[in-house]
Amino acid sequence: MAGEDESSNVLPVSRCPFGHGTATVDPYPGYIHGKHPAVCPRGCVPLKADVSKAEAPKDKLKREATEFIELYGKENKVSEEDTMRRVAEVLESIESTGTYTHTIDEIRHGARVSWRNAPKCINRKFYNTLDVIDAREATTNEQMFEAIKTHLKRGIGADHIPVLMTVFRPQTPGMDDGPRIWNSQLIRYAGHRGNGEEVIGDPAELNFTDTVKKYFSWVPKSGSPGMFDCLPLVLQIDPKQPPSIFELPEECLLEVPIHHPNVPEISSLRL
Repeated sequence: MAGEDESSNVLPVSRCPFGHGTATVDPYPGYIHGKHPAVCPRGCVPLKADVSKAEAPKDKLKREATEFIELYGKENKVSEEDTMRRVAEVLESIESTGTYTHTIDEIRHGARVSWRNAPKCINRKFYNTLDVIDAREATTNEQMFEAIKTHLKRGIGADHIPVLMTVFRPQTPGMDDGPRIWNSQLIRYAGHRGNGEEVIGDPAELNFTDTVKKYFSWVPKSGSPGMFDCLPLVLQIDPKQPPSIFELPEECLLEVPIHHPNVPEISSLRL
C-alpha cells in the first residue's frame, strides 16, 4: 500500500517465501524445498557444499550420498551412531565399486521426498502415503513383466487407488545400462492408421503402434483395428538383451464402459 514501508512485506532471509518451511533448516535445505531458484530462491542449496565449484563424479556421488543418508537418518529418527555407520558403509562401497545399493526403506523415503519437493503437484501433501515395490532382483524381461503385473493388480485391486511405485535395478554410474520400458505409459490404447489422415484409436500412440506392428508383428486381439485396443508392453531388462513384447491380461486392466442415464445413444458408441 502507498506510504507503507515496503520492507514490512519482505520475509526474513531465513524463511522460505513459498511457505515450505525455514530455509536454513539443518542439515540440507536443498532436499527440503528443492534447489531450483524458481522453486525457492532463498537458501535452497546444501549447506555443506560449495556448488559453485566443479566436482569430480565420484566426489559428487559421495557428497550426495552422505547428504541423503544423513537426511534419511534425521527424518526417520535414526540414531547418529547408526546413521554414521551407514554413511561409512556407503562411502566404502562407492570407493571400492563406484556405486552403492540403497535399502528399500531408503528408496521409499527418497521417493517420498522427491514427491514432497514437486512444487507443481497439488497432491504432494499425500507424499507420505507413497509405497514402493522392490523389483530390483529382476534379471529378465519376463521377470520385469511379472513385476509390472503385480504393480497393476495391486493398484486396481483395492477399494481405493493406492500411490505405488515399482523400482527395478538402477543404471550403473557412467554406463548406459539399466531396464527400459518402451511404452510411454503402462496402459495406453493403440493408434491405427486408417484411410488418408484418419486415425483409429489414440493419435498420440500412432508411432509406437507402428513400431510394435513393424518390429514385433503385433496385431490387436480382435484381429482388426479398433478404437480401444490396449497396446502391448515392450520391455528390455538390459540394452545388451533384445526387448520382448507382452500382452497385459484382463485382470491388469481397469476399463469402465461409459453410459449416460438420460442419453441412451451414448452407450451405442461403446466408449
